[in-house]
Amino acid sequence: MSKVNVDEIPWTTWKSPKGKFGGSRKDISLALGAADAPVGAGGHPFELILDKLMPGEISCPFHSHAAQWELFYIMSGSGTVRLADENLKVRPGDFILHAPGEAHQITNDEDKDLTYLIIADNPSLDLCNYPDSDKWRAFPSRRFYRTSVDAYWDGEE
Repeated sequence: MSKVNVDEIPWTTWKSPKGKFGGSRKDISLALGAADAPVGAGGHPFELILDKLMPGEISCPFHSHAAQWELFYIMSGSGTVRLADENLKVRPGDFILHAPGEAHQITNDEDKDLTYLIIADNPSLDLCNYPDSDKWRAFPSRRFYRTSVDAYWDGEE
């Protein structure tokens, strides 16, 4: 058994290189002894992260996972979750379930901090798609890719 109190985990603050995305997080899974890896490579069968967005912050680029499920529980503050065909206002007490293939992004567009818990399964393999930039990422790799349309046999013979 592993036990940790969330108040004992320090906040890690980050920003993207040009500052468009950012936030603070407490990686509960790592504090419980998981490796920063999928199941089978030292990771837990689920990921737990406490995220905090200050006013105006956007958590990450708009993306979807091929295999991973993500559940957001809004603890305090409010904001907007961007989905493929709508923007959904969220507030404390809301649960938002993102199924594989459902692109999403959360923004704090209010005047106080937005804090939410992320609970995600941690599949051994996953593909992440970024529709706004036409990129893909294969997990657990740390590499990003852009695809091209090729014939099945191209380069094979």
